[in-house]
Amino acid sequence: KIDGHLQCLFYREGTVTMLNSRGVQRAEQLKCLDIFAGFMGKAGVKSAIIAAELYMPREGGRPRCGDVQSALADAELKDKLALAPFDILEIDGEPFRVEHYKEVYARLKELFSLKVKNDKGQVVTKTSGLCKPVEMRTATSIDEVQQIYDEWVESEGAEGLVVHNETHI
Repeated sequence: KIDGHLQCLFYREGTVTMLNSRGVQRAEQLKCLDIFAGFMGKAGVKSAIIAAELYMPREGGRPRCGDVQSALADAELKDKLALAPFDILEIDGEPFRVEHYKEVYARLKELFSLKVKNDKGQVVTKTSGLCKPVEMRTATSIDEVQQIYDEWVESEGAEGLVVHNETHI
């Protein structure tokens, strides 16, 4: 879980509108929104509604909610804000309903990455540090969930975990 601001992004044919959790339109002209729109366009998406966290990446520590407010008020910091999409509500006018979150995550990874050839002619996947899905790991037991918690929260200082329990572990 990233400590930032919950946003709902409405994409329609190249234009992105970002609303906060109270339905208030947020900042426009952010580099991360341009990158978001670019990924949508390259994926051939005409319209989408996607939930994401707007956050300020930090070296050596976890992002903090207050960092977003500070960055939005500072022209130099605005372009460092990032988006972490974590759910798809609708694509091209159709509700995005799947059985398991791993399917949502797979689609997010597909939407927010590009397959390109490197200088050796090999196909590689490229992502953007300013617009990429939240990190996800799969656990098959409560002990594995605890290990992930210990690693991400206790050791690395993440805000917390979001656990989808689709396998009833």
